[in-house]
Amino acid sequence: MSLPRGRAITEDMRIHFDNAKRLYVQKLVPLLEREAGMAREQVQALAANDPCAVRFRTDDRLIKTLLLAALVPEVDALKNMTPRRLAALNHGTLRAPIAGQEAQLVLTRCRKWAGDVGEIKIARSDHPTIRSSLPAWTRKASSRRREAKTTSGTGAACSKRSCSTRSESARPTSCSCGTSSCGTATRRSVEVVFGNIRELPEDSLKPRGDEWRVIIDFPFDSERHQASDDIAKIESFRSRNEPARTFCWVPHFFGHAVLRDLGTLAVLEYILKGDRFQDYAAHLNAVDRTAARSLLDNQRGQLKTRLITLHRGRVWRADTAAT
Repeated sequence: MSLPRGRAITEDMRIHFDNAKRLYVQKLVPLLEREAGMAREQVQALAANDPCAVRFRTDDRLIKTLLLAALVPEVDALKNMTPRRLAALNHGTLRAPIAGQEAQLVLTRCRKWAGDVGEIKIARSDHPTIRSSLPAWTRKASSRRREAKTTSGTGAACSKRSCSTRSESARPTSCSCGTSSCGTATRRSVEVVFGNIRELPEDSLKPRGDEWRVIIDFPFDSERHQASDDIAKIESFRSRNEPARTFCWVPHFFGHAVLRDLGTLAVLEYILKGDRFQDYAAHLNAVDRTAARSLLDNQRGQLKTRLITLHRGRVWRADTAAT
């Protein structure tokens, strides 16, 4: 027997509210706690004007506004939630260092959250909109991805793809491409190699024939090694060899937060490749499986964008094996 229309609508709202509460408690609050470096109870015990408490409270209100928009999307004030509208709805709680930059500050924070929580979606356009989805699938669906392990190889592969996307090269591991010299307008062949300079054999630092070789080091290594170890490898090569047409680019290494993002991206790339997702989501029905894949695809896309942006904005320390 079907429920009366009024009771059916009430039941739907209860389900949506439960999903919103589950998303908030299981994903969004832990996200804010990680950023604050302490539990919500500890933040609440701080003074009201404490910078950490102010930031936590402001971000919490932004997130709750997005959840409210997901619960009642038909309300005009909550439709097509842009960064400017989200900032305006939280007027007085969000303060940007430069007046008038509140919308950009909101967009930056939401993009960061979207890389950690797939339910936060940002449309890619000149005038992006932000929304939060409330899937009906449980925490079990997303927790299955923890079974996939991140390895240094998968992390390196993701970093290679990010670098190669920036350089528009088709082969991320090792590629040759033509370029033009500014001084003579002569077209020269340059071989570009991605790899951990510290681990490369010495012969890899030598170009073939009259070609130039550019070696791009990864912005990370094992915990026992730093960028200084790569520099030491280059200096050792210089001291024992004749000058070679090789440039080694050693970037400043990623911090722990970015490495965590890289690990998450590696896991998502593994799960979403080919038919693997079907195995990880076998416990879900067809509708929930589609919703789960959409969320993971969204999170993967946001993480890729974030890492590519980091590569572009990276301060590269250019060290040459020889000139």
